[in-house]
Amino acid sequence: MIGKMKRKFLMVILTLAMLFSLPLLVFAESKTFSNSTYTNWDKPYTGTYNAYKYTTSNKNYVHADVKFKYNSTQKTNMLNTNYYPTVEIKLDSGNPKLQGLYYSTTMPDAKLDTDNCSYSTFSAICEIEAASKTPNDIVAGTEYQLSTEWQYISSYNVSTEPYLIAYSSQSREPTTAECLIGQCELNTVSNTFDSLAGFHIPSDITSGSWTATTTTLATDSIQTNTTQIESKTLIENPEYTAIENKIQLDEFAAEVNDNIRELKGNELSEFIITFNRPLSSEEVKEYLDDISSVLLYGRGINSNSERVTIGQVLLSDSVFDAIESDTSYEFKGYIQLQGVASKEVLEKLVDDSNVYSVEVAKGTIPMGLYWKLENSK
Repeated sequence: MIGKMKRKFLMVILTLAMLFSLPLLVFAESKTFSNSTYTNWDKPYTGTYNAYKYTTSNKNYVHADVKFKYNSTQKTNMLNTNYYPTVEIKLDSGNPKLQGLYYSTTMPDAKLDTDNCSYSTFSAICEIEAASKTPNDIVAGTEYQLSTEWQYISSYNVSTEPYLIAYSSQSREPTTAECLIGQCELNTVSNTFDSLAGFHIPSDITSGSWTATTTTLATDSIQTNTTQIESKTLIENPEYTAIENKIQLDEFAAEVNDNIRELKGNELSEFIITFNRPLSSEEVKEYLDDISSVLLYGRGINSNSERVTIGQVLLSDSVFDAIESDTSYEFKGYIQLQGVASKEVLEKLVDDSNVYSVEVAKGTIPMGLYWKLENSK
C-alpha cells in the first residue's frame, strides 16, 4: 500500500514538473493581408501575420510569423527582374523591449540577414530578414513562411509599446561602391517595401491587450535608409544563377575558395562557409573562435517535407537547445556559417575537411551554396 502511494505521489510530481516546463501561451493575435495588384510582386497576394507571447522558465518571449503566397502573375513578373523576393519582421526602432533570438523560413534558397539597433546601454537584434536567392524555385500558390522568436527584455524600462511589424519587398545585389564601404549585402530596392501587418505589444507583456494594424509607420527606418542608387552598376553574380549540376557547382566553389589568396594579411572579410554536411551544435561550436558577427544557418524538414532554413543570431546554449527542440521542424544540423574573419582564419577554414566552400565579399556577395549542394546530390 505504501509503495503504491509513493508511486502515485511520484507520478503527480513528474506530471507537475512536465507542465511547468512547457511553454505557457498567454496571448495570440492574427491579421490577414492581401494584394489585388498582381503585377506588383513586392507584396504577396495573400497571407497572415500571427503572433503570440509565451513564458518558459520564468522568461517571457514573443513568437511572430508571417505566412504568404505569390500567384502565377507575380511569379512571371518576378523572373523578369534580377531582384529577390524578401520578407522581414522588425521591431519599431527606438524601443528595445525585444531581442531577436532565432528564426526559420521555407523560402527557397534563403539568404538570411539581421540588423542591430543600438540603445543607450546595449545593442540588440531588432530586424530579421529572409530573401530567396533562387526565385525560379518559388512555386505559385505555395504557402511560404518566416517565423521569428524574440526574448522580452523586462529590465529595460520604457513606457512606449513595442511595435513588431512585418514587411515584404524586393532586394537587389549591392553596388561596387557599397561593397567598398562594407555593405556588400542584399539591399532593398527603392519604393518596393510594403507593410503587411503589425502588432503593438503591451509594455507589460504579462497583461494588457495587443492591437493589430496594417498601417505603415510614418517614420519607418526602412524607408529612410533605402538607397536611391539602382541606376548604378550592380555586382551581379550570373555564375551562381547559372549553376545547374554538381560539376558547375564544384567549379564555382573552387573559384570562390581561390579568392581568399588575394586577400591582404590584415584584412577582415565578410564570408559564408558552406559545410559538406549538416553539423551538430557541438561540431559547429568548434568553428566560432576568431570569428565575429556570426549568423548560423541550420537545416530542418517540416511536416510537409519542405526544407526549412534556420537562422541563429544569439549563440547561447539555451538558443542552441531551443532550435534543436523546435517542434515546427525536424532539426538536421548546421549547414552554413556567416561572419567576419581574417585571411589567416579563412585559409584554415578552406582546408578543413568539413568545409565545402568559403565565399568572401570580394567582387561578389557571399551567397552560401548548401541549397545547390543539396539539389546536386
